[in-house]
Amino acid sequence: MVLTFLSQWNVNSKTDPQTRFADLLLNPSASTTGSAYFAQTLFESASAACLILGQDRCKPKLRELAALGNSELSREVCGFLGSQFGEKCSE
Repeated sequence: MVLTFLSQWNVNSKTDPQTRFADLLLNPSASTTGSAYFAQTLFESASAACLILGQDRCKPKLRELAALGNSELSREVCGFLGSQFGEKCSE
C-alpha cells in the first residue's frame, strides 16, 4: 500500500504523532487517491489505524466515516466493523 497525504504536519500539535498518523489514515480528504480508491483500500488503512489507536478509540472514528454520506465508503466501513469487531455501524 502506498500512502500520500494532502495535509500539513503540525510539529507543534499537542496530539501524539501516532494518533495524528492514524487520523490521517482515516481521513478521506487527506488522501491524494480520491474517494473511490480510499473506500476500496479502507480495510488496509483502517487496520493500521485501529492497531495504532486501539478498538475503543478507532470504532467511533470509523462510525463517523460511515456517516459522511458516501455510500461506497459507508459500505466498506460497515463491513470492516462487522468483520473485525462483530459490530454494526449504528452501535
